Amino acid sequence: MSTLSEEFHEMMAVFNQTVNDIDIRLLQTSLKYTKDREFSLGANVVRLQSYAKMDRTLPDFVLEKLEEPEYVDFGLTEMCLPQTDTYESMPEHKWRKIREALNDVSSEQDIEHLINYCNERFLFFGWKQMRESMEILGRPQFRKLLWKLEGPKVSEAENYEAILEVLDKAERNELKAIHWTKAI
Repeated sequence: MSTLSEEFHEMMAVFNQTVNDIDIRLLQTSLKYTKDREFSLGANVVRLQSYAKMDRTLPDFVLEKLEEPEYVDFGLTEMCLPQTDTYESMPEHKWRKIREALNDVSSEQDIEHLINYCNERFLFFGWKQMRESMEILGRPQFRKLLWKLEGPKVSEAENYEAILEVLDKAERNELKAIHWTKAI
């Protein structure tokens, strides 16, 4: 007979506690309950990500680092956390600023700096934004670097062909060799 780990028992205790705390009125309207629960779970995931980001930005003279919370501290289970490496595209008002910065790119370091800026703020390129970026960046080495850094994060893999169709065939094949996911 196998024994269950202590972590599993702790996780089940947290799960049972959250189940017992459910308001009966919310159970009657299950769709509303599901939406509320999804919102609170999503907010908790964002809180975890924000905490990690805040901890990285503390100045060096701060000696005492805060204890990093775990997903269990917010009543989350592993099943609630994002399971894929797909990212939602950035909102339009943020894209306008990134587009302006892309127009001012003059070296590969500028692109790397821009991508780091986006990653720190959880801003990711959608397929339309990636396609427009390919059009904005005139030099093939800039497009190659952008594709290498951001291509795998474009969640709409079925649109990869549409992203790269603005390029000539040789460059398209070169970028496909770097990263390519077949649409299902």
